[in-house]
Amino acid sequence: MGTLTKDTFKILKYNQRNGFIFTLLFRLITTPLYLLALNAGLKFALKMADYSYLTVSNIGLFLIKPWTAVTIAALMILGIIVLLLGNGLSDYIVSGGFLFQKAEFVADTGRRLIKTSG
Repeated sequence: MGTLTKDTFKILKYNQRNGFIFTLLFRLITTPLYLLALNAGLKFALKMADYSYLTVSNIGLFLIKPWTAVTIAALMILGIIVLLLGNGLSDYIVSGGFLFQKAEFVADTGRRLIKTSG
């Protein structure tokens, strides 16, 4: 467990700036797009349920309509995909940079060994 923690801190040390910038830009771009998708999905579900707006008295009937359930499920799946994509790409960028630097170090060490032996 100690090795994993040390490697994690090394990764963060080398790539914290890149990870922060990517996360910030990704959130700034995807959050408004996801909110637009939520708005469009809600408008679609309202239209399919023959409502122009929601009130306390009609929300129960709105939620039991089939298109409402399908729309909510689709929007939840879209939200999960956006979250997984953001986390996966962030992890890949942060750890990928560290692995590239580590590979560069190994290549430099190999070149030095070849020079001294040759």
